Amino acid sequence: MDNHINKYNKNKMDWKTIECFECDGTGEIDGTLPECSKPASACCGGCYVSYKCNLCDGTGNLYADDTEDLELYDYFLMLDAYEKMSVGYKKTLKDFNEMIKGVSENGLLEMELLLDNTHKVQLGLIKDQLKRIEKHTEILQNEIRKQYE
Repeated sequence: MDNHINKYNKNKMDWKTIECFECDGTGEIDGTLPECSKPASACCGGCYVSYKCNLCDGTGNLYADDTEDLELYDYFLMLDAYEKMSVGYKKTLKDFNEMIKGVSENGLLEMELLLDNTHKVQLGLIKDQLKRIEKHTEILQNEIRKQYE
């Protein structure tokens, strides 16, 4: 049975694709022309051009094969998981804030004053988790950049 599974996995090419985080999936990065000698405070806006993204080579996507690039593949899976977790936490915070605003115009301020410590701790934990996810996402993106160099 194990040989069948291993044989199947060896013959199966499983690619993982994620949207490039450098160019947000566009394949291009905006920048200024190298000849521009004006300081940023005197920018006229005429020097901006789009360059092909170096990380994704202009495709807008990053790819990893689970048989050849297992570490990179794992990074992609972790980024996907963090993205899904982040969406859930942000929705929870948004729903909570909307519920409070529905109570009164100054509901958020009033509710913060009325919340017991348990609710404050829970909201704080969600915000802290979002910060941790953001930090871990940045670390993973740096590791992916290294792999693509």
